Amino acid sequence: MALKREDMVIIQNQIEELSSKMIKIESKVLKIDKEKEFDYQKVLATIKYLYRYYDDMSKDKITP
Repeated sequence: MALKREDMVIIQNQIEELSSKMIKIESKVLKIDKEKEFDYQKVLATIKYLYRYYDDMSKDKITP
């Protein structure tokens, strides 16, 4: 079942919103004190994974 162009644009916008949120999350994580009991590396690894996922999704981005 093929997606309508409008649906694809909505999905593209959602991906862009997710990217913005990920950037905000990363900047907040970087501000956390690394010496506290917090798995800093695990969070950064997760964020990097999400960036790769976003990059893969954005390659399929719709061009007008």
